[in-house]
Amino acid sequence: MLKMIPKSLALVLLLPTLSWAALPQTYEPDMPSIVKLEKSVRIPKEPGKKRVPLAQWVRYYAGQLMWGRRVIAGTYVLTGRAPGIYIVKPNQLPTRAAPGCDIVHVLYDVDAKRLGGVYCNGAQF
Repeated sequence: MLKMIPKSLALVLLLPTLSWAALPQTYEPDMPSIVKLEKSVRIPKEPGKKRVPLAQWVRYYAGQLMWGRRVIAGTYVLTGRAPGIYIVKPNQLPTRAAPGCDIVHVLYDVDAKRLGGVYCNGAQF
């Protein structure tokens, strides 16, 4: 004979499963997707300054599954490492603040092949 589990115990047993399912899943973005992303990015230009070419940025990319879609989040910085592409986990994307447009964030929907946005310190360009 099966015994009924009290609702409070059932909730405690179910919570770890729910929290795991709610976490975004990650994947490693491939180079063809990153190349498509980079072809569509136009780095923001601050008033009175020259636009910094993409090749001069340290470009960090992380892949996540969001709403059932493959998305690449990118963070570009001008200092810290040699310029180039670095694939990291989402929690390894740089998060520090910088004045002006010294840090740029991009979001790319791989499945739609569409750039979701380019952000410079909270401002969208």
